[in-house]
Amino acid sequence: MLSIKGEDSLKKTVALLLCLVTVALALSGCVKKEDPGTEMNVHMNRPTTFDPAVAYSDQASAQFLSFLYQGLFTLNSKGELKNAMCKKYTVKDNVIEFTLNDTCWSDGTRVDADDYVYAWKRLLNPEFQSEAASLLFYIKNAKEVKNGDEPIDNLCLYASGNSIIRVELVDASLVDKFIYNTASVALFPLREDIVNKISVTEPFYDSKTNPDTGESILKGNEFLTTYSWSTLSTVMVSCGPFYAKRVAFYPDSGNATVILERNKYYYRDTGETSDDPLQKEVVPFRVNIEFSTILDMSEAGTEAYGRYTSGTLSELNNLPMLYNSNLPLANRTKDDSVRDLHATYTYFFNVKNPMFEKSEVRNALSAVLDREKIASIAVYGKAATGLVTDGVFYTTRKTSFREKAGNVMGASMTVDQAKSVIAASGAETGAIKLSVRDNESEIAIAEYVKSVWEQLGYTVEIEVLKIRSMKYYQVVGKKKDTEEYDVQSVYDGLTRDLYLEKYQSGEFDVIGVQYSMMSTDPFASLSQFAAKFSGNAYDFTESAESFEEVTHITGYDSEAYNKLMADYFETSDDDKRAEILVEAEKLLMKDLPVSPLYFMQSGSVSNARLKNVTYTY
Repeated sequence: MLSIKGEDSLKKTVALLLCLVTVALALSGCVKKEDPGTEMNVHMNRPTTFDPAVAYSDQASAQFLSFLYQGLFTLNSKGELKNAMCKKYTVKDNVIEFTLNDTCWSDGTRVDADDYVYAWKRLLNPEFQSEAASLLFYIKNAKEVKNGDEPIDNLCLYASGNSIIRVELVDASLVDKFIYNTASVALFPLREDIVNKISVTEPFYDSKTNPDTGESILKGNEFLTTYSWSTLSTVMVSCGPFYAKRVAFYPDSGNATVILERNKYYYRDTGETSDDPLQKEVVPFRVNIEFSTILDMSEAGTEAYGRYTSGTLSELNNLPMLYNSNLPLANRTKDDSVRDLHATYTYFFNVKNPMFEKSEVRNALSAVLDREKIASIAVYGKAATGLVTDGVFYTTRKTSFREKAGNVMGASMTVDQAKSVIAASGAETGAIKLSVRDNESEIAIAEYVKSVWEQLGYTVEIEVLKIRSMKYYQVVGKKKDTEEYDVQSVYDGLTRDLYLEKYQSGEFDVIGVQYSMMSTDPFASLSQFAAKFSGNAYDFTESAESFEEVTHITGYDSEAYNKLMADYFETSDDDKRAEILVEAEKLLMKDLPVSPLYFMQSGSVSNARLKNVTYTY
């Protein structure tokens, strides 16, 4: 991720921003600092959401959002904490006070402490679904609030005036961990008035067909209400260096276009002075971004590759299938810049499905897969040795959780061995729907998995989940002297992320997930598999049958695992906490509600014109 820092760095140098290389697939050339009016054309992997609270399941979204938002801190390429929106902070026992820099949203409204408090409380709302809530469980009463045991007013998180955020933690020993957590994309600030701008009180439909059939009605107005604000450029605002002037998705091709323009209020000195960091540092003026799924040797891929080799494009990034087709592995390493993405591509099993309720079946389905082959299909990646990736700390920045935990994936199996295990379990084979994003790399991996699992006696259907762009219609009555409904277009340009809907519903057999490490703290990535820490949404509607605690999205619920997470909070010793999390990952990989496949990486090639580029952690 490109390093976009706070006010201090704006007064020094942010040449990094000028080249806009965060996750750029294709870059039209480096921009000179003294040219504040430059316009650039960029090609990137398509993000699936612009909502920071749910971007953790999609690498492209998490990386892209750093253009639009800024958190309290960022991490440099070495994992060192650097101030961003946080000007300074003080610690007294278990209480932290963060003081914000002075800057504004793209509509000129001041960025206030209340914006952070709102965004964080939104994650902890029991009816809001997000595993990123685990980042906030170090706050006193946070877990109780998320589970509906305490009212939100009892959360020890406050805004003191416009610029101070006050946080009281469960224990003073958690201070450093929590501060590192605030560098996460999921904890970016949000404006309450913007998120709640679209309010749905009547049924909405995605076509003009007769609503009586039920065929076109949306599955719950809540999804439209919760996420629509983040797809309408007329609604969105940003507190980062750019804002989204226009967002357009093209459902037929699966592509999209976003026009970013410079946020003229980003650390702007509004006085009459020539020393204006906006004019000096935040260039280009406009960035035209074309999104698509990962390019292969289609017409678009061939064109992009040709433009790079001819020097028209300064950088190509995240083009695994293209490079797999054109550049021998031995030739790639000389020019390519390969970065760890701190994400594990993982298959989630629905353990409530009778086919997957036995751990020995899940283990057989996982162990029969060749992870080295899967990594080679992805081109840029390493075979997974656990769920937690390299780069996550064991206790401190200089210690590695992955190195301490080792390889916890267990022994591999042949097809015949896996068949025997499944037969001995008494479980029946059947039809599996394997759900993945509309992404060439994920589809290619799914094709390989399908070929293996079908040798075990299963039939596998690959379900490719896309983003749909559409108008939404509201019924306003029936036409006079007819049974036809009178509908009107209410929102034009909204999108439905069918992947996110499928994932959050839990109604999948097996689903591919880009499982991002939301923090350098392994607790954030491991705790959510315990019921009290899942981040899953409670159903408090009148029709709900009960208000029992919710489990992880897979349905996994282990008493032993739940106890480990409870024990984690019973000690203030960092070494003991780390040992507990190592044991937790081992248990998780034994029960295997999720099957890690490969550690994701990003590979890019750059020509000589692109210089002085660094990345965040």
